[in-house]
Amino acid sequence: MKAKLLYWIPHTLLLLVMVGSAIMYFTDVAAAGKAFNDLGYPSYVLYFNGIAKLLGAAAIVLPVSYWMKEWAYAGYLFIILLALQAVWITMPANGPFMLIFVALWAVCYWQFKAQDYCCTEECCDENCCEGGCCSESGNCKACLMPFAADDGERKNPEYCSYCQKDGKFAFTGTRKEFQKMCYEQMVKHGTPKLQAKYYAFMIRFAPEWKK
Repeated sequence: MKAKLLYWIPHTLLLLVMVGSAIMYFTDVAAAGKAFNDLGYPSYVLYFNGIAKLLGAAAIVLPVSYWMKEWAYAGYLFIILLALQAVWITMPANGPFMLIFVALWAVCYWQFKAQDYCCTEECCDENCCEGGCCSESGNCKACLMPFAADDGERKNPEYCSYCQKDGKFAFTGTRKEFQKMCYEQMVKHGTPKLQAKYYAFMIRFAPEWKK
């Protein structure tokens, strides 16, 4: 419970700020455009900014690949730093206040990485990951499947139940063959083809294939 609170309290605050501001952009475009102009940005930037915030929130909350979550955190950092720079230049008195959002992002990313580290051999004890080592967080190091979506038995905490046999990585072919197999299995189980292609493409960045 403590680990979950440490993760979700800062994340809830960050997502409220990001999603709330994005909704405001699209519900009051005139006011949002003026705010962007006051900060030195053209008003049309609000559309890209708002969409990026919503997509980032979806990537953080939904069971997507590890690297999509990494990109979401990176995108949020870029947005916050650009806002910090603009506020510091145009409204210097409010500049230090923006550091709160930088700190909030840092806490969220630290908790995200701590959760990921918790599912490695370096950290594997009964107090780890809320209910035991590698309970529901992290992704398979071969196919990047979120463990939260895996209902099977995992003897090896590094792989999903589909990628292992007797605790060892079960596939013996090449990465491209593995990607093709994963794509076919995802489509077979109802994943839209375009989405399955994206997930299969992202497998090339999985730790198993960096050896």
